[in-house]
Amino acid sequence: MPELNITPLTSESDQQIDIALVDGTNLFREGVLRILSGTRFHVSRHVDAIDDLLEMQQVACDYSLAIVSLPDGDESFVQKLADLHRAQPDVRLVALAEAFDVDALRHCFMAGVDGFLLKTISSRALLNSLELVMLGERVFPRQLVNLILPRSVTGRTSLTLHGGDLRKLSEREMEIVRCLVAGNSNKVIAAQLSITEATVKVHLKSILRKIGASNRTQAAIWALNNGVQPLESAA
Repeated sequence: MPELNITPLTSESDQQIDIALVDGTNLFREGVLRILSGTRFHVSRHVDAIDDLLEMQQVACDYSLAIVSLPDGDESFVQKLADLHRAQPDVRLVALAEAFDVDALRHCFMAGVDGFLLKTISSRALLNSLELVMLGERVFPRQLVNLILPRSVTGRTSLTLHGGDLRKLSEREMEIVRCLVAGNSNKVIAAQLSITEATVKVHLKSILRKIGASNRTQAAIWALNNGVQPLESAA
């Protein structure tokens, strides 16, 4: 049997990739610089906050990949990520988080990030993830798989089997799905749609059955994958 010639993801002959690194901690930035040293990933600029990057990109954009650490408690941060994505749609975006958080993942997904990685990731996994992102893949943490895969012995995911057919949902069910994408609770959904929480629960049960999801998180991810936009909260 002839030997397989497998090319590793990282190759010295590959073109250099310039990176913008956003993190407010000098020690962390130095750690990333050491990890990327000797690879084709070159940090061309590193800043403390995404605001600095937004100001810089108005003048010039000399990077093709941005690695951005998610700050705690900054609700406007996701909007800034979305602004950066709109301003530089060809730049790949990778978000780094301290811990896995479904809401943060959902917001980053909606903002157009190409990768959502945890800071507990190994250096080798980080490099491979960056390579996959530059190849056009979207990379998300392993914990997401546990939310998507149903607890069954079939080994197949219901979300994939049901595909992206939104026509199976009624108009009211679509409104509720859009509320799920926005991260709203049953109480908030009921208030926003002027229905009772009991009615919301009935619709949720029907939605989960129709799309083959096991919980509201799966339903929200299914909706995001099928281009459903969040329902804006009433003033």
